[in-house]
Amino acid sequence: MRVIVFTAFVIFSLINALFADNSKGLELFKKKNYNQAYFEFKQSSDQNLSDLKSIYYLGLSATKIGDFDSAMAAYERLLILDESNDRARLELAKLYLFKGRNDEAVSLFKQVLSHNPPPKVRKNIEILLAKIEAKEKKSFISLYVSANVGYDSNPGAYPGDQVLIDFFSDEYGVPKEGVGIENESGSSGYALESAYLTHIYDIGEKDGLFLESRLYGLNQNYFSASDYDITYFNLYSGLGYLKDNMRFYFPIGYDKVMYGRDALLDTFSFSLMSDYYIKNSAILSMTLKYQGKRYDKQIDKGRDSNTLALGLSAQKAFGANIATLDFNYFNENKDSVKEADFVDRDIYEIGVYVRRNLTKKFDGILGYSYRNYDYDDSISEHILSSREDKQHSVSAKLSYEIKKDIYADLSYNYVKQDSNYEPAEYDKNVVMFGVSANFY
Repeated sequence: MRVIVFTAFVIFSLINALFADNSKGLELFKKKNYNQAYFEFKQSSDQNLSDLKSIYYLGLSATKIGDFDSAMAAYERLLILDESNDRARLELAKLYLFKGRNDEAVSLFKQVLSHNPPPKVRKNIEILLAKIEAKEKKSFISLYVSANVGYDSNPGAYPGDQVLIDFFSDEYGVPKEGVGIENESGSSGYALESAYLTHIYDIGEKDGLFLESRLYGLNQNYFSASDYDITYFNLYSGLGYLKDNMRFYFPIGYDKVMYGRDALLDTFSFSLMSDYYIKNSAILSMTLKYQGKRYDKQIDKGRDSNTLALGLSAQKAFGANIATLDFNYFNENKDSVKEADFVDRDIYEIGVYVRRNLTKKFDGILGYSYRNYDYDDSISEHILSSREDKQHSVSAKLSYEIKKDIYADLSYNYVKQDSNYEPAEYDKNVVMFGVSANFY
């Protein structure tokens, strides 16, 4: 008797599945009457437990009215009845993603990909998976490297890299012990390599605390003026905070400079850096910095100094152009009462730079900067007026994208410094060609 009853129940269920009428629910769903459609599909799926179409649309209707738990229950039920239903699997994965159940969502997305879905569906899933990975990623590393060769018309005046100006404004432009006049004023070719490594670890969510470290290294070797070779290392590391369109960074820094193959100086610094993003077209930046400069050789110890610096920058996009305006102020003072000339000084700098996307592959940059050095010391015992240097720099750079994130660069820089202290006057031309690459 029990066998007969069970057999009759199965037959009845199959008949209901074959002749189930969910047309009313479908009509309501097409008319976007999702509340009524939900009740119609719920009723038909309850009456016929194997009505796959009603269960699927029950999930869709529940999603439309914001009943996500009921929607997930419907799709989970449907996948028990029909494991091959990738449409239900996709809908359930999206709901898991919305609920923050990322691991379960990723598992379902990958199951769909393994079933060779249509190209458009595959592309959409891959985009979603990439977004999930980016959102969950905590550690970010980037590396910039470059290798260059160049020509320098006056190796003994002004370094070839903008980063080094503040370290070498005294060392350059004055006779270097042991270097003859011919080499001092002669031109030379050189090779220059640099690398810039950045690591950011996101401590919190997308907005919040982060830890950022930066390591920069540069090596410049002259072919016929090795007394002016430069090796430079810089390390910054500190906490930062990101909130909406504001970014703050509080790094501690260390610099090491080698000059002419000898250790020249070390510096230690504390900084506050902030960026304010105005929509997607402008950035306002400010830097406050304290830096202690310590020379390695005993003979230079009287030149140890402390510097307070303020930097302001504004960057604005104008169509294919990006314009940058920089202002920097430095106040440097001796760390001791030892006799040393031309250490105490104020430096004012203003720079204007325009970058333009010339073609799909070519970028060009034009720049001009002016630096004014006001020294506290008089020129000599006989000339009591204080030393003052005025430096003008004009630069141009052309970059060609060889392929994604790899560039060929050609640059030119002309520098002229006028001064009422004759040994500090000079001009120079620098031409450099190289290859650079970014890695993420």
